[in-house]
Amino acid sequence: MKQILYLAFCLFFLSCTYAQQKEKIQFCINNSREIEQVIIQNDYPDIELNFDSILCGLNFKPGNNYYCTKSEIEKSRSCLGKMYLEIIDTNYYALFLDSSMNVFTDYLLNKIIPYWYGTVWDFNGYTSRPNIGTIACGYFVSTTLRDMGLNLNRYKFAQKGPANEAKSIAIDSVEVLHYKGNNIREKLKEFKDGLYFVGLDNHVGYLYLNDNKSYFIHSNYIDGEVMIETTASSEAFYSTNYYIVKITGNRNLAGKWLT
Repeated sequence: MKQILYLAFCLFFLSCTYAQQKEKIQFCINNSREIEQVIIQNDYPDIELNFDSILCGLNFKPGNNYYCTKSEIEKSRSCLGKMYLEIIDTNYYALFLDSSMNVFTDYLLNKIIPYWYGTVWDFNGYTSRPNIGTIACGYFVSTTLRDMGLNLNRYKFAQKGPANEAKSIAIDSVEVLHYKGNNIREKLKEFKDGLYFVGLDNHVGYLYLNDNKSYFIHSNYIDGEVMIETTASSEAFYSTNYYIVKITGNRNLAGKWLT
């Protein structure tokens, strides 16, 4: 079902006028996640989840084969990349890049990361296979980004400090916040919904914002595994500095991913 949605997504770009594309592409992106949630709920009604998947807007159930999932993503990335290179109307670039990063976000959160939940944390862990071996926080981020199709050296990336990892993803600007406790969570309410990279004083992970709620997805050195938590309940989310970079809506990152 999801594959058909993304094929339809590609066909919209090829067959519609600019105005029609804008309307239909946005409809496809907004509804793809809702459709997947219905499938998950119907196929796996007895799954015990840490959070309500509908409430979070996320899928927690991994697919059947990680390699096949990566191949599916690469096909979509390649398809979008070819169309990106063929764009003539410069006014169309922004729409295309934003739409592409919505696809990127959806795949990363709902296709790639679900395989990694429960993978054991270790300070020296660097496995490239979910739930086989151990994974440190930096390697969790760099490996999942690489498996999304970004051309990066996951070893060098993971060995950078949180601030430099943030700069690598941002490509230019990084939002640096100096807040503690509940203050940071109040500040996050000013951010748009979507996926972000977040670097802390000595830790990194993904920050997911949805409907005024904030979630931390990371390889947790306290509980010892890859997991999702609310930022309010996460001890690991406490920090003096927060280096925040948007992934959803990051047009510079979209251009790198597509090419």
